[in-house]
Amino acid sequence: MIRDTPDGEFEEFEPEIIKEVWNSYQLDDGSRIHARVVLMKVLWPKGAQPKPGEGVQVQGRLSPLVIIFSPAKLRGTPNPTPPSPAILPNFKTEESEIVDAKEDWNVYRLPRKLGGLKTKMVVSSIYRVVGVFDQFGDPFYIVNSTTVLGPTSPREVATP
Repeated sequence: MIRDTPDGEFEEFEPEIIKEVWNSYQLDDGSRIHARVVLMKVLWPKGAQPKPGEGVQVQGRLSPLVIIFSPAKLRGTPNPTPPSPAILPNFKTEESEIVDAKEDWNVYRLPRKLGGLKTKMVVSSIYRVVGVFDQFGDPFYIVNSTTVLGPTSPREVATP
């Protein structure tokens, strides 16, 4: 499917998953957070066929996932409707120190010999929202992160 955007014409692709991993963050309060960003869709510039070493500006539709594993002492009453991210700045937060982190790349193959892309969620800080709990009673955390999106090597997406 061709999509016209303000940046030009793009072809829409569904990436094939080669590898998707969970990043892991151990916090000083005893909680563990598993997180990843999933590449759902790729918009590739129409007709672009870059040579090795050449860049091409793609657009990705990404979806972050975050799972909390907390010790009993931090849990509270489950809240079936946690607050929306838009109002979280109104709540008291405490920064949680990341004492150990494991971050790895997710790898995706693109069709028609376009190669592949890899993504990585990189977390810069984590804050616990004081007195707010998710639908399971785990503490509510704000995870500040960015996503790195880049090309793969041919070896990373080679058909086995």
